[in-house]
Amino acid sequence: SKMGDDRDGGGRRHKGVDFATQRGEPVRAVADGKVIFAGVQLKGAGKQNLPASKARQTPSKSLAAGGLLIMIRHSDSLISAYMHLDDYHVVKGQVVTRGEHIGAVGRSGIRRSPAHLHFEFRVNGKHMDPEKVFGDLVLSPLLTYRGRRLEYDQRRQRRKRWRTRHKTTGHQKK
Repeated sequence: SKMGDDRDGGGRRHKGVDFATQRGEPVRAVADGKVIFAGVQLKGAGKQNLPASKARQTPSKSLAAGGLLIMIRHSDSLISAYMHLDDYHVVKGQVVTRGEHIGAVGRSGIRRSPAHLHFEFRVNGKHMDPEKVFGDLVLSPLLTYRGRRLEYDQRRQRRKRWRTRHKTTGHQKK
């Protein structure tokens, strides 16, 4: 799925790009940088840096949406994040190079979806669409049948919610 897609029935928007692939598929650093986080995102407790061996032992019921994740600082303003991992091979403070194998695709923190990599770019703390950074190097979800169908369904659901809200408040268009 792409950045901005509906999540939780329209309650929030997707903050990255999901790459569907097989569980265990290698995850590689997109650019040189320094690992600023390698651990788990816990429900109600934020994030916790952990060695991969301990992170894998965290009960899935305690994991928040990001699951096992890695964050890499590439410059003063640019951070990449890799979420839902099954495993990772880096520790906080480690310097990595572009293309270095840093983890494995998984389903950690996911409740319904199949295995995939959730990938984010953050520039000065704000989420940025990775498709706009990578351009043609990333296949847009809208170029696939499933992606177009999801986009259509989400537009339909937004219109339905809008109509419901405006019908009950008496602001319906004539």
